[in-house]
Amino acid sequence: MKQLQIIERNILADYKKQLMNIEADNDEFYQKTPHRLLDNFSHALTVEEMENIPFNFYDLNLQNEYKYRNLFKELFNRNSKSEIVAVFDYRGMNASDHLRVINDLDLYEKALWVDQMLYLDQCQITNYFIVKDIEVLMMLIQLNVRELEFVEIHFLDLGYVFKGTYDCAMEVFFDEESKIQELESIASNYKLYLRKYEE
Repeated sequence: MKQLQIIERNILADYKKQLMNIEADNDEFYQKTPHRLLDNFSHALTVEEMENIPFNFYDLNLQNEYKYRNLFKELFNRNSKSEIVAVFDYRGMNASDHLRVINDLDLYEKALWVDQMLYLDQCQITNYFIVKDIEVLMMLIQLNVRELEFVEIHFLDLGYVFKGTYDCAMEVFFDEESKIQELESIASNYKLYLRKYEE
């Protein structure tokens, strides 16, 4: 069975020492932490450009989801020396949140999500999970791209952290500035861009 593996409370502190603490509403965090947006577009679209896109953004996300899936498959294979950790508010999800996720995932990913619901030990849930299987990672990518739940994905070996956001973009945080160019080169193979935030 392919599942998220709970990082249980008794070992969570050890894992947190390895994870970057993403402080989304903290200007100081953004000033001191190398970061970019992983995006379909090389720049922030103007109003005119957005008006000329022949799709709504949800359809545009679906049309480009394969790029993210292919990129993350490569990153999964490159992150061979340590674990991938996913962080999101699973404990805070209610029945309607789960129904929304099930409604919008593809068929196979729906089955994977139902497995999480049935077999995760609710008493042990910490919102921190180890991702050991590529198919579970693909499910998490769908959650991010389809804006169902914004998941942080920590590639511990690579020093990258991805966090889903709106319009098929993902924030990326780096443990070293030098790794920006490395990921930019990989992403370009999938026609994705790492761009700076708008000032």
